[in-house]
Amino acid sequence: MRNIIKKNSFNIFLIVPILFLMLFITLLEYLFLDVFIGSLILSFSILIEVFIYSYTNGKRSSLKGYKEGLKSGIKVCLILLLIKILSFTGINATMAIYFLIIIMTSILGGIIGKNKSCSR
Repeated sequence: MRNIIKKNSFNIFLIVPILFLMLFITLLEYLFLDVFIGSLILSFSILIEVFIYSYTNGKRSSLKGYKEGLKSGIKVCLILLLIKILSFTGINATMAIYFLIIIMTSILGGIIGKNKSCSR
């Protein structure tokens, strides 16, 4: 039981910062930040967070790095897709490209994480 909690607790460290960043950037957009700059900051911070998430998962995994990265990327895309559905915004081609970039970033993080764990 402790192993299950330990393994899945890192998912909370992914979801909570994404939601916090979304709320924080939205607040800044309402106060004084340009919408384009806010969405750019949010997009890059999510990409960095996805890379770190898949890097650590790749380091801890026994699977190949690209498989672990793909699994992590799909998890993140499903979370963001759920947020998009709940906020009643449509999905367009730009969002699909963004999801592909997230998956590629996650695969890259998983590969690098697995290579770092194997080099020890």
